[in-house]
Amino acid sequence: MHLKARGAYEWANIGGVLYSLLLIFGIYSLVLFFTCPLTYEADQCARANIAGVVIVAELLINFFLFIIYNRYLNFFI
Repeated sequence: MHLKARGAYEWANIGGVLYSLLLIFGIYSLVLFFTCPLTYEADQCARANIAGVVIVAELLINFFLFIIYNRYLNFFI
């Protein structure tokens, strides 16, 4: 079965990226909204929020560029 002919390869990449983002966002939400307020003070949770936003934004950019790179790489192969 040729995955490239049916576009399944690209959908598999997008599905993997979405699954990874869902897991990362879920862990981020769990830590920020449940674990941090019970363990630390509000000031320390604000710092964790800023760090989490930066990390999630960086991951979104990397995953987006990964999809674009794979799309053009598979186009030429």
